[in-house]
Amino acid sequence: MKHAKFSPSAAHRWLVCPGSVKRSEGMASIQTEAAKTGTAAHWLFETNSQSTVSPEGVEISEEMRRHIQTAKAEMFKHVLGAKLFSEYHLPVWRVLQLDKLLVFGTADVVALDDDRAWVIDLKYGKHSVNPDETPQI
Repeated sequence: MKHAKFSPSAAHRWLVCPGSVKRSEGMASIQTEAAKTGTAAHWLFETNSQSTVSPEGVEISEEMRRHIQTAKAEMFKHVLGAKLFSEYHLPVWRVLQLDKLLVFGTADVVALDDDRAWVIDLKYGKHSVNPDETPQI
């Protein structure tokens, strides 16, 4: 999937160095092992597959399976009864009145009930992410 020019997931970079957006245009995207593992974790989160290998060829360990089950249980504890939307494209560009290719985000799950909305973005990796401090928000 193509990323927005000013994607929320790269905000940590372009907020401190706006020129990095122009500088990186046309550069090949390198998919690290960490990125491949994160993609596999997201695939497992979305599919509940019992496969031992993701479509990209990443081994699905029992540790990954446990972490994803924990993440889902935590999510459902908060959103039970809400209407769920998977891989929801957030129209950030509308709020900012910008071209829709400049800035948009994709939430893993958006949950809606009568008086609340939850935006859920699975994080799977070696570093803790504080939702109150991440520039991605």
